Amino acid sequence: MKDSVAIGKEADMKKDFSQSHSNDRSIHRVRNVPDLQLGSLRSVIDSIRRDGSSPSVESIATELSGMPAVQRASVLLALQQTHGNQYVQRVVTGIQAKLTVGKPGDIYEQEADRVADAVMRMPEPGVQRQPEEEEEEEEEEILKTKDVSGPTPEVASDFESRIHALWGGGQPLPEAVHTHFEPRFGHDFNNVIVHTDAETDKLARALNARALTVGQDIFFRQGTYNPGSSGGQELVAHELTHVVQQSARAEPMVQRDTPPGTAPEEQKKDPELEFGRKLWQEFPAGVTVAFYDRHEPVAVSRVKGWAIRERAIAAKRKPISAKNLVFGKAFPDSYDIKTTLPALGKVLTAASTKAGKPKAIQPLPGTGPSRIRVLAIFSHGSTGWLGIGSGITSNTAKSIIKSIAPALTTDVNVVLYACSAARSPSAKESWYKGTFKPGGAKSLAGVIRDALVEEGMKHAEVWGHTTGGHMTKNFALRIFYATHGKKQPGEAYAGEFVLGTVEEVIALLELEEEITKKGYTIPPEITDAFQREVYRWLSGGLYSLFYKCYAEADKKLKYRGVNLAEMAPVDPLGVAEVIEKYWKNTFWPKKKPILVNQLIRKFKLQKLPSSGE
Repeated sequence: MKDSVAIGKEADMKKDFSQSHSNDRSIHRVRNVPDLQLGSLRSVIDSIRRDGSSPSVESIATELSGMPAVQRASVLLALQQTHGNQYVQRVVTGIQAKLTVGKPGDIYEQEADRVADAVMRMPEPGVQRQPEEEEEEEEEEILKTKDVSGPTPEVASDFESRIHALWGGGQPLPEAVHTHFEPRFGHDFNNVIVHTDAETDKLARALNARALTVGQDIFFRQGTYNPGSSGGQELVAHELTHVVQQSARAEPMVQRDTPPGTAPEEQKKDPELEFGRKLWQEFPAGVTVAFYDRHEPVAVSRVKGWAIRERAIAAKRKPISAKNLVFGKAFPDSYDIKTTLPALGKVLTAASTKAGKPKAIQPLPGTGPSRIRVLAIFSHGSTGWLGIGSGITSNTAKSIIKSIAPALTTDVNVVLYACSAARSPSAKESWYKGTFKPGGAKSLAGVIRDALVEEGMKHAEVWGHTTGGHMTKNFALRIFYATHGKKQPGEAYAGEFVLGTVEEVIALLELEEEITKKGYTIPPEITDAFQREVYRWLSGGLYSLFYKCYAEADKKLKYRGVNLAEMAPVDPLGVAEVIEKYWKNTFWPKKKPILVNQLIRKFKLQKLPSSGE
């Protein structure tokens, strides 16, 4: 079976490349396996090196300080084995030195108040509000702060050690709370730990706080943790917002929800300066912005959760200014995209300039907190039109991009949550081709990519749907890369990221292996025919299975609590991993025996004689 040997070598090379590439692109996932202590340590060291630093007590402490307690313990145990107790103690001391305490009423508390309020007002999945309701809400929504007064206690010098002493205790967030909040935040809360013991109560009282959050550990004052009540849910939502906030920080901090009687000192500070500091700290590579058709109920419904999850920035009222900008919100299309984004860019530039760039942050050229890195549009659409505001068409897209280009990063990701925006006008609608085949060079998404190329957005990409359907559940997606140049077709997401050539070759090998395991032989005289038949099947039948698996996974599975199609444009690798695992562990094992039996019958293969015969 000469051909088979050659195929095998090719498959091994592709498999090795795939595994190596997968490890490189997802090394952070190693941290999510607590018992792989040495693997976690290697992950930390690799992360430090990628940032251009050398592993040291200080750099390791900085990296560990932003990790959940369980994963941090895994790395510390590995360090204990490799470097000894004294080294570990130095690292722990470094971690403790990183712990800071947030002020009541600061920008993070304000954001947590607003997001918690928005989350509590979100409808159950599947429920859509009418546009009139939503528009009314847009006008009424304001940035909420506590109506409080009175002094805040000083933080005791032993506070950090008391916090660290509680790490390792507590209980995981209950499943019912997961189910309720994860789809609303679009964030994985599997590692969140809840503390409600007596020592936790003392800590909360010492800070005059109802609850406090450090990393992924939430500490509740006695009697305040009641996720079964409306008020209790709002407090949990507030603290989970802090979990999301701190997931983007290099260093942990104590964030507390204060009861009436605490003075919001931070409200006295310059809002533009505070806003600029937040931009540098949490959005050093650029911000996320979304626009939606306020007259389309599905767009109104879907954009709300998306904006909270992606921490999109928008104005709660006009004019666009630092004090009027909030995170977790999208722009209705009453804001004209052509004038709004340049105005937003000016505000971002002024705030980030006033705050000053921290020495430790080095944005890549063409990026930074003063620019927009993700631009999403939720609306009706077609192959050459988006129904947002006065409309974006293949004829007007170029001038719009030219106007907003100075506000965009050079690697901007434009996501069109709209029907058929990635299919050329002359192409027929096909779910299969739209899912697995390149195309759409003359589509609206292709035209927008071409305009971005003309404006020097060298690493931009544009995502769009190739068919009609639900704007965030449609899984037929294409990506148009600026690096490919103008007038080039878009790549199919499913074939590019999920199931493609590597899986195709591996499937061929596994079919042959299964035939051999069953005791059948492939006579030399039919080997060529067998290979041709398998290849013929692979070219059509296997991709038909890929499509069915992809569609089934999209229907059954979630990523960060959200449907896969909605998440693919913002985290394509994470979604691809979910589907690949489903293929490998669930779908393909069920289909493979059926195909083996079909091939055995088709070629009338004979079993090898047993050794006793």
